[in-house]
Amino acid sequence: ISAKGRIAAFVTSNTIDACTGDATAAYKGRLGRAVRHVIYLRPETFVLVDDLAAAGRESTFEWWIHGLSQIETDSDNAGATLRQRQARLRVRLHTPGPLTAAVTSKFLGPPDVYRASEKPFEFPPAGLAAGRGAQSPDQVHAHFQTAALPQTKIVATLQPYRAGSHPASVRVESGKDAMSLQFATGERVLVRLSEAGKVTRDGWSFDAAAMAVSADAVLLLAGFKLER
Repeated sequence: ISAKGRIAAFVTSNTIDACTGDATAAYKGRLGRAVRHVIYLRPETFVLVDDLAAAGRESTFEWWIHGLSQIETDSDNAGATLRQRQARLRVRLHTPGPLTAAVTSKFLGPPDVYRASEKPFEFPPAGLAAGRGAQSPDQVHAHFQTAALPQTKIVATLQPYRAGSHPASVRVESGKDAMSLQFATGERVLVRLSEAGKVTRDGWSFDAAAMAVSADAVLLLAGFKLER
C-alpha cells in the first residue's frame, strides 16, 4: 500500500480525547484536503469532523460507514442506525447542505480502479476467521454524498448503546461560522465552519478547528487561542 497518511495531533485526558489525522496525500491529488478530527467524549460519544476540499473547482464528497449486518438510514438521509445482536450505533451527519444516502452489500472499489474496458466487479475480502481462501460473510455499507462543492465540513456524531436503551440527545445549532453540539450529558462541542480565523459561539471565542467542553476539561483542537 503506497497511500500515505499521518497523525497530526493527539491529546488525552480523563474526560475528553482527541486526534487529528491528515489523509490528503493518500488521495494522490484527487482531493485538495482530507483532514479528520476525532473527539471522544468519554465514555460513550464520538464526534468526527471531516475537513474536505476539492482538488479542482468542485467535487462531491462521500462519507461511508460499514457494518456486519443491519444498517437502516434515516428518512432525511442524514443518519443511520447500525444493529449487531444487542449492540447499536446511532450515527448523525451535520453538513451545510442536504445529503443523499444509499446502502449496499457490494464490495466495489471506486471507479478509477477499473480499466476503461472493465465493468465494476465485486472483490470480497478473504474470511480470516474461516480460514485461508474462505469468503467473508456479507457486510453492509452505507454512504452519504454531498452536492458538488469546492469544500465542505461534515460533522458526525457516533453514539454506541445497547438494545432497549437510547443514546443521549444532541441539540445541534449551526451558524455561518460555527456549529454547536450540546449533549444531554452536559458536554459541548463547537466546530469552526469557516476555513480559518477566530469564531465566537455560545460565549466562547476560539481560533481552532474545534473545541470541546466537559465538566472538568476544555480541549482546543488544532488551534492556539481560546477566550471566554
